Amino acid sequence: MTTAFEDGIVRINANEHVTNATFEGRSHSTGDGDLLSGDVGETQLEIRAELETPAEK
Repeated sequence: MTTAFEDGIVRINANEHVTNATFEGRSHSTGDGDLLSGDVGETQLEIRAELETPAEK
């Protein structure tokens, strides 16, 4: 598995040996914002991922 980050985009690439992937995420504010106007301000996104590969024989 490899990861890359560019221009605010994160890419997670898994090879052909991964048989299952599960993702879970949450975000929270790290700066000022005004939700009533649609301005969420600066946020931090946390993502947890689990990859399953076949057992070695």
